Amino acid sequence: MPTSDEGLAKRVFRRLVQALACIAALAIANVGLTLALEPYGTFTEVIWSSYNQAADEEIDTILLGTSVAKIGLNPLALRETLDCSPWNVSTDSQSFDNSLRALKTAHEDHGIRRAIIGIGYSTLEQKPFVESASTFSQAIASTKPPLGKVLSYVEGMVAEPFFSSRDSIAMLFPWTFSHVDFNLEQIAGNLRNRVECATPLEAAQRRFPHWTYLDRGYYYTSYEIDLETAGNDVPPRLADDGPTPYEPNLVALERIARYCEENEIELYVVVTPKPAFSTLCLGDAYPSDMQDARERVERLGGTFLDFNVAQEGFYSPAYDEFNDYEHLNYPGAARFSQTLGQLISRIEAGEDVSDEFFGYDEWDAWKRSLDHISVIGAKGTPTGAGISVDVWAWADPEIDIEYQLSRLDDEGNAIEVVIPWSGETSFELPADGHGTYHLRVDARRADKPDEIERTSLLDVLY
Repeated sequence: MPTSDEGLAKRVFRRLVQALACIAALAIANVGLTLALEPYGTFTEVIWSSYNQAADEEIDTILLGTSVAKIGLNPLALRETLDCSPWNVSTDSQSFDNSLRALKTAHEDHGIRRAIIGIGYSTLEQKPFVESASTFSQAIASTKPPLGKVLSYVEGMVAEPFFSSRDSIAMLFPWTFSHVDFNLEQIAGNLRNRVECATPLEAAQRRFPHWTYLDRGYYYTSYEIDLETAGNDVPPRLADDGPTPYEPNLVALERIARYCEENEIELYVVVTPKPAFSTLCLGDAYPSDMQDARERVERLGGTFLDFNVAQEGFYSPAYDEFNDYEHLNYPGAARFSQTLGQLISRIEAGEDVSDEFFGYDEWDAWKRSLDHISVIGAKGTPTGAGISVDVWAWADPEIDIEYQLSRLDDEGNAIEVVIPWSGETSFELPADGHGTYHLRVDARRADKPDEIERTSLLDVLY
C-alpha cells in the first residue's frame, strides 16, 4: 500500500506531465499558426537571409537605420566613391536598439570598421513598434547558433519600451499582431509561398512585385513625388505643436556611438535628405533638436552629417529624386550615396568639411537660401454657406506669395477663376447643394508675377 508521500509524488508527477503536455501543445499550435498566418517573405527576412549567405564575403561597412536608410543608402553606389565593402541591414521602423544589435552582429561576424546609420527627424520621434521589433528578432536570430537564437529573442523581449508590458510576451506569438488577412485565400497563399519559394527573396518578389532587390541588402522602389498633392499632407504647425524626439531613442543612439568608440569603429550618423518643405514644416524645433542629437554623437567620437542643411553648391537634391515627402527614390539614392561616399573619403583623409553645411545656429540663413516655393498645400471645409479654404506655402518666410484659386470640372479642366491673385491665405467660396468641389490653387512669388511656381489640387465634399 503506497504511503501518503508516494501518493503526493505521483500526483505532482502527473500534473507536471500534464503541464508539459499543455506547453508542448501550445508550442506546436503557436508554430502552426505562425507558419499559416505570419507573412513569409518580409523585407527584413530578405535582408538578413542575404546577409547570412554572405558569411564568407568581406564586409567592412555596415549601413543601419529605418526605411530612410533602407532606400536612401545604396551600398553599390556608395562603394563607387568610397573604398569599402558595405552591406545594408536597414529595415522599416528599425529601432535604435535594433540598429545596435545589427551593429554588434556585423562586428562579431566581420570585424567591421565603419558604421553609417541613416536617420531623420521622424526616426528620433518614433517609438519602437512591436511588429517591427518581433520581425527583426526573428530575422537576426537566424544568424545565430541555437543558444544565440534564444538570447536574441530574450534581448528583443526585454528591450524598451516592451519590457514589463504585454508586448514582451506577444513577441512569442508574432502571428497575433503581424498576419495575413483572416481568410482562406490569404492563408493558403501564405502557406503556398512557404512551400513553393526556396528563399524569402522569392516569396518577397511575389508579395511586392513593385520592389526590386539588387544586392548587398539593398531594396528599392522608385516613384516621383506628386507636388500637386504632397503639400496638403504637411499643414502648418507651431514650434511646440506635434511630436518631439523620444528621449529613449537619443539614449540608444548614444549607446551606438559608445559601442563604436569602444570598438574603434568609425560612426557616421547621416540625416538623409528630404524635400525642403519636410524640414521647414518642423519650424525652429528642427535645429534645436538636431543640435542636441549632434552633440550626443560627437561627444562620443561620432560624425554627424545633416544633408537637409547642406550648402546648395555642395549637394541639392531635385524634387524628382524623391519617392515622397521623406524617402529618396532609386536615382536620388544613387546620387546621394555617391555624394556621401565622396564626403566620407574627404573626412577620412583629414579634411574639414564643415563648410559644406549650414550650422544649426544658421537656421535663418538656410531658410533664406531657398530661392523657390518648395510646395503649397490647401485644406477645404464645408460650411453652411459654401466652402472655407485655407492655403499655405513652404518657402523662405521673407518671400511674398500670392494665390489664385480655380474651380475644375470632373475631368480636371478649369471652369472659372473663383479667387484672382491675392496675398490672402483664407477664402470663402460659394457652393450650392451637395457634391464634390474640385479646386486648383496656383502660387507665385509677388516679385515674379509671370511665373506660376507651384500648384495644389484639392477635392472637397460639401
